[in-house]
Amino acid sequence: MPSNTQSDNAKPTGAGRVALSWTIVGIPLAYGIYNIILRTAPLFTGG
Repeated sequence: MPSNTQSDNAKPTGAGRVALSWTIVGIPLAYGIYNIILRTAPLFTGG
Protein backbone atom coordinates (compact mmCIF):
# COMPACT_ATOMS: atom_id res chain seq x y z
CA MET A 1 0.00 0.00 0.00
CA PRO A 2 1.66 3.26 -1.08
CA SER A 3 1.71 6.09 1.39
CA ASN A 4 0.65 9.52 0.18
CA THR A 5 2.71 11.97 2.14
CA GLN A 6 3.10 15.69 1.69
CA SER A 7 6.49 15.26 0.04
CA ASP A 8 5.08 12.84 -2.54
CA ASN A 9 2.64 15.44 -3.84
CA ALA A 10 4.90 18.48 -3.56
CA LYS A 11 6.08 20.06 -6.79
CA PRO A 12 9.73 21.08 -6.79
CA THR A 13 10.42 24.78 -7.11
CA GLY A 14 13.32 25.96 -9.20
CA ALA A 15 16.18 27.14 -7.05
CA GLY A 16 17.20 29.52 -9.82
CA ARG A 17 13.76 31.12 -9.88
CA VAL A 18 13.83 31.61 -6.12
CA ALA A 19 17.32 33.13 -6.26
CA LEU A 20 16.30 35.44 -9.10
CA SER A 21 13.19 36.56 -7.22
CA TRP A 22 15.18 37.35 -4.07
CA THR A 23 17.72 39.25 -6.17
CA ILE A 24 14.99 41.32 -7.82
CA VAL A 25 13.55 42.18 -4.41
CA GLY A 26 16.82 42.40 -2.47
CA ILE A 27 18.78 44.85 -4.61
CA PRO A 28 16.24 47.71 -4.44
CA LEU A 29 15.60 46.94 -0.78
CA ALA A 30 19.30 47.11 0.08
CA TYR A 31 19.67 50.33 -1.94
CA GLY A 32 16.74 51.91 -0.09
CA ILE A 33 18.03 50.91 3.32
CA TYR A 34 21.49 52.25 2.43
CA ASN A 35 20.03 55.61 1.38
CA ILE A 36 17.90 55.82 4.53
CA ILE A 37 20.99 55.26 6.66
CA LEU A 38 22.94 57.92 4.77
CA ARG A 39 20.16 60.49 5.02
CA THR A 40 19.31 59.88 8.68
CA ALA A 41 22.90 59.70 9.96
CA PRO A 42 23.19 63.51 10.27
CA LEU A 43 20.13 63.52 12.54
CA PHE A 44 21.96 61.39 15.08
CA THR A 45 25.47 62.79 14.68
CA GLY A 46 24.55 66.46 14.82
CA GLY A 47 25.84 67.15 11.33
